[in-house]
Amino acid sequence: MSRDALLDALGTDDLHELERTVTAILQLPVSSSDPDVLFAAGRACEDKLLDPGRAVALYDRVVAEHPTARVAIVATRHAAALREQIGPHGET
Repeated sequence: MSRDALLDALGTDDLHELERTVTAILQLPVSSSDPDVLFAAGRACEDKLLDPGRAVALYDRVVAEHPTARVAIVATRHAAALREQIGPHGET
């Protein structure tokens, strides 16, 4: 799936389709990952799927795989805020 198609798919309100799209993005190899797609998937997990743990994993992946991307700083901030909310062991 192309970058634009993935970003479009992340805009859906169909939670089952969104879940499939996020799963597909998580399976992308490092060589074909896009920082904007990873970040958008993190936002979808955070805002629509209500899955802060997976959102943190996606934000961390942005920072690890694309540290110089413009979204890396924002991803770091989002991950830190979610870690404060969910606690060190995933408790909320």
